[in-house]
Amino acid sequence: MSALGDAVKEAKCRYDHERYLTRRTALLASRQPDPVTLLSTEDLAYVAGIVDGEGTVYIAKKKTTMYPILAVGMTHRGVIEWLCQKLKTPKIWINNKTGIRKGTNWRPQWIFRLQGRRAQIAVAMMRPFLKVKAVHAALLDTYPIDARIAPGVKIAASEINLKREEIRLAIKKLNRRGRAAMGEGET
Repeated sequence: MSALGDAVKEAKCRYDHERYLTRRTALLASRQPDPVTLLSTEDLAYVAGIVDGEGTVYIAKKKTTMYPILAVGMTHRGVIEWLCQKLKTPKIWINNKTGIRKGTNWRPQWIFRLQGRRAQIAVAMMRPFLKVKAVHAALLDTYPIDARIAPGVKIAASEINLKREEIRLAIKKLNRRGRAAMGEGET
């Protein structure tokens, strides 16, 4: 009876997975193209220059969830608004770590952010134009963003998470500041 029960469970898992794939394919086919993919070559090159100079590429980690982020922070709000308008990102953050609360004369820093698949797509499209963040982009290209456990699929989550953590730590090392980041001053 347990062999029959296992066969039923396996058939249900297969059915659930096939249903999931069919629905996901239909959903993806009905979506509008991402605005990131519609940028002109000139705009891509301009955004890549901004990212190289004022931006950062990293992988955020919250408990067991990890996702890529592309962020740009600067005091010129107009450029950040242009990025939001071009990439259809509705929210602009203000960085309160810039001394605004302390009553200093610093100008506020505005932050634009793309997360998840959109960040990965944007970085991949900008990759030919990136100089400083070229290694970050190459690492992010290998990040398994679509590796999710779906109904009826048994993915070894530990393998996926190990790969994600490896890439996250490599990018984190590239983003380090100071002499230690450049290999100087280490004992």
